[in-house]
Amino acid sequence: MARVLTTQEALTQVREMERIINGDLQSNVNRLLQLTQRLTDPAVWAGGAANRYRSQAENWRTCIQNALQKVREMQDQAELINTRIREAGGGLG
Repeated sequence: MARVLTTQEALTQVREMERIINGDLQSNVNRLLQLTQRLTDPAVWAGGAANRYRSQAENWRTCIQNALQKVREMQDQAELINTRIREAGGGLG
């Protein structure tokens, strides 16, 4: 049988990961998406640089949406890791 080790530190680390992913990281990525959308509005920003930005904005939004999807996947993985650590530790935490 393979050796299984878990510690209180492992549980603490994964909880911190979950806190970051579920809190600031996800809300910051969402906010970034909102900000990039607002910059495409000519009433907010116009001119040469703004026009160049607008021509690339869809690519930006796609990248940010992909990042948000990855954050959601990280959420799921962190939850799974938390469960596995708790199972391996016989009820740590």
